[in-house]
Amino acid sequence: MDIEQRRFFNVTLADYGAHINEDDQFVKGDKTITSVRIKIVKGRLRFENAMTDELVMSGTISSKTIEGFVTKFWYWEKVK
Repeated sequence: MDIEQRRFFNVTLADYGAHINEDDQFVKGDKTITSVRIKIVKGRLRFENAMTDELVMSGTISSKTIEGFVTKFWYWEKVK
């Protein structure tokens, strides 16, 4: 993932009090979430299990996809 793509993620995730680090891992608060790996493959977002490489979810590169993942997978809510 390049710097612009990571910046795009971080703008979307800021509403949830989270961001993506340089290793393309989710960080929420002071905790790095190492169980999910983020990739962009053939113009699509892929959220993969970091241990098994199995696909957890994929979708278009959009804020809607990112928000859908974090709200459905981790039940994150936007910070008020």
